Amino acid sequence: MEEKDIVCCWNALISGYGMNGYGNDAIDLFMKMKSSGLIPDESTLVSILFSCSHAGLVDQGLEIFYLMVENWPIVPSLKHYACAIDLLARAGRLNGAYTLMKRIDLQPDICSALLTDCQVHKNIKMGIKISRKLFESIPNDVGAVCIALKHVCFSWDWDWDDVKSTRIYLRSRNLKKKPGFSSIEID
Repeated sequence: MEEKDIVCCWNALISGYGMNGYGNDAIDLFMKMKSSGLIPDESTLVSILFSCSHAGLVDQGLEIFYLMVENWPIVPSLKHYACAIDLLARAGRLNGAYTLMKRIDLQPDICSALLTDCQVHKNIKMGIKISRKLFESIPNDVGAVCIALKHVCFSWDWDWDDVKSTRIYLRSRNLKKKPGFSSIEID
C-alpha cells in the first residue's frame, strides 16, 4: 500500500496474526507500527492484547496494557480490560485477573469466562469468590453464573464443603436458574 492506514493495514495484520496463533509476529508488527510514528488506536490495542492472550505472551500483553494508559491518550475500555483479564486467566494467574476485574463494573460475560478459567485451573475457592461478587451485583440474573459455578464446583478435585456452602448460599439468597423451555408449532 502506498499509504499505510492504521485501520486498513496495521490493525488487520495484527489481528490476523493473533487469530492464527502468531503472537510474536503480531508484537513485532505492533512494534514496527510504533517505530514508524503511528499512534495505535483502541482497535489496535484490542487486537494486540487478544494476540498476546491467545499466544500465552502474558508479560508482553500486560506491558502493552499498562503502556496504553501511560503513553497513549487511550482510556482502557471494557474490551481492553476483558482482554487483559483473559490474558491473566488463561495463564492461570487468577488472582491477578480477579484484581483487574475489581477495577471495572462486574460484567456477567467477563465473570462467566473467569469462572470457566477457574474450572480449567481447578481453583474452586476463586470461582466461589467471583460468583458471590456477581450474585451480589446482579441478583436477578443468575442463570449462566449458576451453571458456570456448578461446573467449577464439580471439577475433578472438588471439595464437598465448598459445594455444600455454595448450595446453602444460593438457597439463602433464593437464587434459582429459570428453567429453559421451547415451543414447537406444527401446522
